Amino acid sequence: MDTADLKKALVTARDLGAPWIQPKSVATSGGKKGEICPGHSSAVAKVPPRAAVQANFTEGKGAGKNIASFELSTLTGEESGALKVAYTRDQSACARYKDASGLYVLRSVEGPTTVTGADEIVGSWTERIYYDKSHKHLAYARHTVVARTDNVVTYLSYAFLTVKKDPEAKDFTRAVNLLATQLRKNARVFS
Repeated sequence: MDTADLKKALVTARDLGAPWIQPKSVATSGGKKGEICPGHSSAVAKVPPRAAVQANFTEGKGAGKNIASFELSTLTGEESGALKVAYTRDQSACARYKDASGLYVLRSVEGPTTVTGADEIVGSWTERIYYDKSHKHLAYARHTVVARTDNVVTYLSYAFLTVKKDPEAKDFTRAVNLLATQLRKNARVFS
């Protein structure tokens, strides 16, 4: 599949439903290009996809809204194994750090090990982003799930403010539902 094929399959705000919108830009935490945490260049970047497309959405307008980032890429079966190893290396190197915004990040491997519509989960983790070094005041969290179906890799990152019923950001339900929307569209477009 080439970039044009992937663009047809990439979810839109309409696919996600209200109140999701696709703003012109989505704020990021900055940092040096290619680094996923200070001093560590992403091992994933060394496994370049054949083709890739991405889109970012916010759950409504204005600052402080939940963010969903999607990426579709294509790899061969051999590259898929290398990608899984690369995510493991990145996890090891970036389990705990202070980001460019001065927030403290704890990254841990957790989340689903299977998802309907995917052949395998290539990676799944949570980033808990704290205001303080002692990790007592959670600013927000991010769930990331990377799934592979045939030679299409689907990446979903869901950044959100925690809620009272899940103050430790352990519930992956919303992230898995967003990923499922993309996987269903992949199945329709690539069938």
